Amino acid sequence: MKRRDILKLAALAGASAVVPGVLSEVRAGPIGHTGPYWITIQAGWGWDPTLFCDPKGAPVNATYDKAQIAKAGNIPYAPSNENDAFFGKYASRLCVVNGIELSTHQIEAAFRQMWTGALEPGYPSLAALLAAGLGGGAPMPLISAGGFEETAGLVPRTRLVGAQPLDWASLTAPSADMASLFSPMTETRIAQYRRERLKAKLATSLPPGIKSVIEAAEAAELSRPKLEQWKAHWPSPLSDDPSRALIQLTLAAFKAKLSVSANLWWMLDPAVTDAAQVENFNDWTARFDVLMDEIEAFGLDNSVILVASSGGGRTPMYLDEQMKGHWSVGSMLLLGPGIPGNRIIGGTDENLRGLPLDPSTLEPNPTGVRLRPAHIHRALRRLAGIEASAEAKAFPLDAEDLPLFS
Repeated sequence: MKRRDILKLAALAGASAVVPGVLSEVRAGPIGHTGPYWITIQAGWGWDPTLFCDPKGAPVNATYDKAQIAKAGNIPYAPSNENDAFFGKYASRLCVVNGIELSTHQIEAAFRQMWTGALEPGYPSLAALLAAGLGGGAPMPLISAGGFEETAGLVPRTRLVGAQPLDWASLTAPSADMASLFSPMTETRIAQYRRERLKAKLATSLPPGIKSVIEAAEAAELSRPKLEQWKAHWPSPLSDDPSRALIQLTLAAFKAKLSVSANLWWMLDPAVTDAAQVENFNDWTARFDVLMDEIEAFGLDNSVILVASSGGGRTPMYLDEQMKGHWSVGSMLLLGPGIPGNRIIGGTDENLRGLPLDPSTLEPNPTGVRLRPAHIHRALRRLAGIEASAEAKAFPLDAEDLPLFS
C-alpha cells in the first residue's frame, strides 16, 4: 500500500489514532489474546427504550398502541419496519435487560454509572477494565471512538475518532518519508539509537510527568513492528464510509491480537421528540447491521461480545411540544459468546420504574432486588473471568451477584 493511499484511506475513515506526537496511546507488550473480544456501543444522547426494546404503547408513547406491540421470539419491541428487521434478524442471539435503575437524573453522572457500574467518579469504563484485565500488556488494548472513555490509568487508549487525515504509515514506518535516503541497515541503527537515547534519559532524574512521557515513547518505539500486524489485517480497500472504516480498523486490531476491547459511540444527535428518537434508532440499527456484517467478514462471528446501552431513558410523560426529558431507568442489549439469546431480563411498570426481581429466578417479585448497573457489571466481570483480578478488586461494586448470563 502506498503512503498516499494510506493517507487517503485514513482521511475517509475520519480516524484519529496513535501517531508519533501522541506516544502515550500505544505501548509494547505481549500479543496473544484470542478472544472473546469486547465492543461496547454507547448511545450518545440517550435513547428511549419504549421506542425500541421496552415497548409500552399509549399513553407512554403517542406513536403506537399497546395492541401494536410486536414480538420476535421472547422479545417484545416497539413496532416499526426497521425494528421488525432488527429483532427479526437478531432476537435469537440477543439478551435484552430492561428496568436498569440509575441513581441520578443528572445525565453525565447517569452515563458514567451505566458504563462503570458505579455512581462515583474515577471508575474505569467497562471497555477499559476489560482491556486491563484481559490484555493490558497488548500494544493497543483499548480502542475508543469517543463517549465515556475513562481508563482510570489502567490502560492506554487508542482513539479512532475525528476528522483529521492521518499518516497511518507513520504508526509502523515513521521514517517512510526518508525511505529513499537510508538503507534498511541504517534505519535499524537509527531505531537502535533512539531506543538507547530514551533509556539514557530515563536513567536521569526527571519530573514524574516527563518520565511517564519518555516511558511511553520508549514503549511506542518497541511496539511499531507489532503494529505492522494490524496493517496486515486491514481490508483492501478500506471502506470509504467513515463508520464502516472505523469498525474495520477495530476488528483488524482484534484479528492482529493487538487489542482486547473497543468502545463505539453512536446516536450522537439530540433526540427529545419521538420522531427524532425513531430516526436515531433507524440509524443505530443500520450501524449495528454494518458491525455484524464486518464481524462475519473478519471471521469473528463467535469471538466478539457486544454490549449496548445509553445513560438511561426518557420520561414516561410528554413535556412541552411533545418533547420528553431524561429518565433514570434504562435498558441494555447484549450479544455474543456466553450471552444467552432470545432472553429478556427485567422490565418496567407503566410509570417506567424498574420491576424488582427475584435474585434467584430473575422473575418479577415485589420484595426482590432492583436491578442496577452494578449488578450487570459484576455479572460481566464474571463472564469475562476478571472478577478476581487486581484491576477489578481496585474498583469494587456494591451489589448482589445475580445469574444474569448463566
